[in-house]
Amino acid sequence: MAFSVSNARYPYDLESFYATNPNLIPDAFDSVEGARAPLMDHVRWFWVHEQGVFEAAFRTGFPYGSLETERQRVCDHLLRWATRFEKVVEKDANASPILIRTLRVWHQIVSIQGAAHWYGPETRFDVFIPEYERIVTWSEEIIEMLSQTQDRGNFSFDLGTTICLFEAVQRCRDPHIRRRALEALRRGPQQEGTWGCLGAAATAEQWMLYEEAGLGTVEKASDVPDWRRIVNLDASVNAELGMAEVLFHVTPSQGHEDELTMGFLGATTLEGEEASMDAAIKPFSMGIGHTISFRASFDDRLGSTFV
Repeated sequence: MAFSVSNARYPYDLESFYATNPNLIPDAFDSVEGARAPLMDHVRWFWVHEQGVFEAAFRTGFPYGSLETERQRVCDHLLRWATRFEKVVEKDANASPILIRTLRVWHQIVSIQGAAHWYGPETRFDVFIPEYERIVTWSEEIIEMLSQTQDRGNFSFDLGTTICLFEAVQRCRDPHIRRRALEALRRGPQQEGTWGCLGAAATAEQWMLYEEAGLGTVEKASDVPDWRRIVNLDASVNAELGMAEVLFHVTPSQGHEDELTMGFLGATTLEGEEASMDAAIKPFSMGIGHTISFRASFDDRLGSTFV
């Protein structure tokens, strides 16, 4: 799910997660700032169990029922958090409008993940198009507000929009909302923690272009068939060599074993200058129903743009 400089499994298992003393009481806060910790602890709680689902796929006799129970608990807690949050927003006159929208974005994205269940066809995300549109709209408002602040920098450790916009480009197949999310991803802060927005945007764009290639004019989400939809990705980064390989995993299909060749013709540095062709993502081939990949090389000027 993540595409960042630090390419590794989610850093928590259940034991180490609980060792951080998470706040899992979803509605025990009295300010917008106080709502941040319980929300993000619930995000981590969900992601820990999601990691367990992926690992369970390689094991026999795993108690899937317990994971499903936890998914339902997270969804219930997120609903309680949202109910409390909107009441607090009405009374917290000093709340940051950026933080309000940021927390709504994060709540919405993990609520979609929870409601979509662990497994199923990628088309299951099509029912959440209104929710994805809200995520994009709030993110656009956040980016506009940030552009008007004097202390805006290119790096932030704080909560941001990059991860959620990246997820929106991945899972929302409505072409209009998807492209709004991609454009917002490009305009956001250039680095949020280990997430570089330009690298995330480059990867998300290739995800989108692959899914839509050869389909003619895509006007709605249902125009992208399930057999063409990417399920997930893995990224292998070699910072010393300045190379990254991204693997897209596609649902196995019957009768759709065609192959595409795509790639970038150029790249842009963090300073907005045209990068050399050595810094461009090379063309790559992708076979449907298997693993598809592309490689990116970058020079010192690009830094972590493509990682």
